[in-house]
This record gives sequence, structure tokens and C-alpha cells, in this order.
Amino acid sequence: MREWLPGHARRAPELLRRHARALDVVLELADARAPVVTRYPHLDRLTGGLRRVLVLTRADLAEPATTARWVALLAEGGTAAFPVELPAGRGLRALRGALRGEEGRPLRAAVVGLPNVGKSALLNALVRRRKAPTGDRPGITRGGSWIRAGGLELLDTPGLLWPRAAQLPMLAILGLVEPDPEQLENLAEELLRRLPSIYGGTLEEFGAARGTLKGGGAVDRHRAAQLLLREFHRGRLGRWSLEAPPQEGGAA
Repeated sequence: MREWLPGHARRAPELLRRHARALDVVLELADARAPVVTRYPHLDRLTGGLRRVLVLTRADLAEPATTARWVALLAEGGTAAFPVELPAGRGLRALRGALRGEEGRPLRAAVVGLPNVGKSALLNALVRRRKAPTGDRPGITRGGSWIRAGGLELLDTPGLLWPRAAQLPMLAILGLVEPDPEQLENLAEELLRRLPSIYGGTLEEFGAARGTLKGGGAVDRHRAAQLLLREFHRGRLGRWSLEAPPQEGGAA
């Protein structure tokens, strides 16, 4: 993978520590398709154990039954989780209900999560107007800022990342970090192993079906890998979850 911990991501933990005393709750975002690997594991250290509400973004790209199982399992472990579908806004009413502040003052919440997990899109939906930059490139939000949204005061933060090399392939498959171009084919093959019903589960069959051919009719594997990952990110392969909850045991 490329250098994947830019300066603004290194500053994110200090920003949270600095604002922790002013906060009432932490609004943590994770990708509904992989709600374990896309959570920042040291959040309690940064926020002093503040109450946490978990938002599962991109629920429209995940398998509904799997997401429902995650929500139930997380609830058993004491974590309230709210799947949302943006920009359609599905799930926002229930989330707003969990974010009611005290009478007479707004509730202050930090919106935190990995880069490109959907923080700015959620902020825009809560505010009901375009205030924060959004896009499909990791790391668009560079610095923290407060945004007022009715009875909420929301702290927009840069993406949080941590140096766990083993997690990087999954984050790159999901589009949360930018992959090394030399690893695209490996990432695409790993994705296909998790989606075995897609084009026989091989990059060659996918490329042949999509017409990513080069001279002589051979499949251009690099182009096929780019196309596969792009279609997965945009939901064009259907709804897939890459992590399933355990059958037994506590919440992740």
C-alpha cells in the first residue's frame, strides 16, 4: 500500500483530545459492509469514555439481514447502532431520536471515523444542506470545525487511521484508503473470493464478461481489477457484506 497516514489524519487524535471536555457524545461511523475492521480501536482513549452512538454508513450497499444481525449483536453488548442510507436519508429519524440534548442547550457530538467512511455525507444530511465537502477520495476533510444543526452542535473531524498493516487490504477494497496500483489485482482477487457468485469468482472471467481485453483477446487484468473495485464501491455488483457477525458471543 501507499503511504496512507497523511498529516491531517495524524492530527485527528489530538483534535479529539482537545475537544473531549466540551462533548456530550461521540458519533462514531463505520461501514455497514465491514463494521469491525472500519472502527477505530482506540476511541475511548481519545474521548475519555464518552457515550458512543454507532452509525453504520452505506447500509444500502450491505446485505440487510447481515446488518440486522450486527445491530442486534451490538445492542446485546451495549452499543446502540443505527444503519443509515445516504443521500436517501433512511435511518436518520431513528438516529436523531438518539441524539436529543438537554432542554435549553444543544447536544454536542463529535463525528468521527476512518477516512471516506461517510462523515461529511452524514453531516450534510443532519444539517439538511450542503456544509461539508464530500467525495469518493479518502481524506477529504482536513481539519475540525463545528456545525450547528437544530438541536445539535457537531464537530467535524479528519479521518482517524491506525498503523495496522493487516487491515489495509480490506480498507482498500472498501475504498477507505487509496490502494497501491501494484496491489489492485490482488485486492480484486480477494474481493472475488468473498463474492464467489460474481462471474465464477475469477478476475479473468469478470474481465472477459466486461470486455477489458487487450491485444490478442487476453484479459487486461489491471483494467479488470480497476473496474471491479469501482463497481463494488458504487454498489453495481449488488448488496454485499464482507464481515458477518459471529454466531455466538459478545459484540465486536
